[in-house]
Amino acid sequence: MNSGSTRPDIRRAVVKSGQRALNEMCRQLAAYYANDVSNFDITRLTYATLTYHLVVTSVQPAPNFRSDRDGIYGQSAIPTPSSDDNPLSEGTLPSEGTLPSEGTLPSEGTPPWMDGVRGGVVVGAVGEAVSPKIWEEKISHLNPSVSRGYTATWYGNSESVPLKLNIPMLSKALEVIFAEQRPNGLWDRGQPIQGDDARRDIGNSYVFAFDLLGSLLTDFQESPHLIQPYLPNLLRSLEWAEENFVHPYPEGAGGWRSNHLKPGMPLAWCSAQVLYALSKFRTFLRNMVHKSVLSELHAAPISATSPSPHAWESLMDSELGPNITLKSVLETRVLFPLSGKSKSRQRWDNPAYSVTICSSMAKYLGWDFVTVDTASFLSDGLHSVASRMKYVFERLKALERCVILFDEIEEFCLDREDERLSMESRMLTTAMLTQLNDLRRQSSSVFVIATNRLRSFDKAITRPGRIDLQLFVGVPNFESRIQRLEKKLSEMGIPEEKTEQILIQVEDFMVAHWDQQLRYLTFAENEKFIGEVIDMAIAEDQITYSQLVKVLQRLLPTAMIQGPLKEEYEISEKLTRM
Repeated sequence: MNSGSTRPDIRRAVVKSGQRALNEMCRQLAAYYANDVSNFDITRLTYATLTYHLVVTSVQPAPNFRSDRDGIYGQSAIPTPSSDDNPLSEGTLPSEGTLPSEGTLPSEGTPPWMDGVRGGVVVGAVGEAVSPKIWEEKISHLNPSVSRGYTATWYGNSESVPLKLNIPMLSKALEVIFAEQRPNGLWDRGQPIQGDDARRDIGNSYVFAFDLLGSLLTDFQESPHLIQPYLPNLLRSLEWAEENFVHPYPEGAGGWRSNHLKPGMPLAWCSAQVLYALSKFRTFLRNMVHKSVLSELHAAPISATSPSPHAWESLMDSELGPNITLKSVLETRVLFPLSGKSKSRQRWDNPAYSVTICSSMAKYLGWDFVTVDTASFLSDGLHSVASRMKYVFERLKALERCVILFDEIEEFCLDREDERLSMESRMLTTAMLTQLNDLRRQSSSVFVIATNRLRSFDKAITRPGRIDLQLFVGVPNFESRIQRLEKKLSEMGIPEEKTEQILIQVEDFMVAHWDQQLRYLTFAENEKFIGEVIDMAIAEDQITYSQLVKVLQRLLPTAMIQGPLKEEYEISEKLTRM
């Protein structure tokens, strides 16, 4: 590529390869269903499918493009009209009477995998040549700008690319690929990769089946549901690898040899391809199990998106001690280390805020998030709690890079020294302790236990060494409340000068009433306080100290943390252990 090449040039080349791959996939599927054995080639179909899938899932849509109206075929990136005179921002229709050199639209009433392109002529299901004018008429039910854009996407010089995978056609291609697999787990060698195979080594002229298999498992590793139906096919390939391991040395060392070659010594390139495919098979199985567990537990698949620190940064912080806050400890001990290297952690939170904290941690890390509560262990009835507990933990241990929240499960962790407990309750505590230990040893996920009754837990669970962090999650601290008020004032469009005056007045008021009253307001109660301050800021030129006193007096009678609960809160503050 010369120095004058630009990024759009690269994108155009990649998109072009995706379009060619789609056309080749259509040709091969058409040949397969027409029993055209002279033109069907399993290797070409496989790598066309891989290229199409890779391009569509990798290339972002060009500016001013949108997907087709209903997304049936996934072939569109329709240019948005830029003006009445120039309805297409890119691409033009071929003149009437000419045939396109690339591309096809599915013929009406026929499945998309039965369409193809041969020799630059659009071919329908029965092989008739179709002119662009006919295709334009076939999609005339769309509005003019959309129908022209739909056609121009494939016939013009547009940089567009299918924004949405043609899942029916992709699934059909995979079905054909695995239907063509031999009983021994391999595939026919197909046509030579390039040139005349008579002049070159046969092993380098044909694709080794495990190269094909490794490529499939690599390209679809984030979409295991598309490959999952063919798990028996993958197992057949695994059996071939087990049965055809060549070990000519007494020490047991050995490898594999391509089935295209005559029997002999193992070869490095063949062995490397088999090992690569097997490693991808292992990754595929782990991803498949991971996604299956998340689905069964109704979890949030956050890892499908990029890590996002925004949710974490917007959380209100709370105090753990002098100059120590909850977020600073979690960042130092959990988030920052895990951003580089996975290592299991445990901590204890207040349930009122635990879901928000854990989901924000998962988004920060780009990990998945799952919640397990009492109902998860009681779904099979009280008589089956122990077996259900084992079942749930077996699935949790299969998860990787996941934040697991155990929300208020203290009924299964009660102190066994309490004489009031029944034998069944003591046995459940013992079972839970064993399962938590096993999950911790996995070192593949972060798990959090949230409770309001930490002092009721069995000492074997809470003692140092079994958990990494024991943190009290209290109400928002002073700085977080001021920042929250400032953000809300800004969102309401309060002038900057007036905002500064309000912040000074409210901060002075909070300092005077912090230790005995304001510091115990919960997040919801603080939101009410801020709401009334904002209402006064909109209605009044200035806010007085006496007005703030009246706001606080209206909140205190219904405040949550007061009386015995306030005493319990202050005791719990001292239970933090790092």
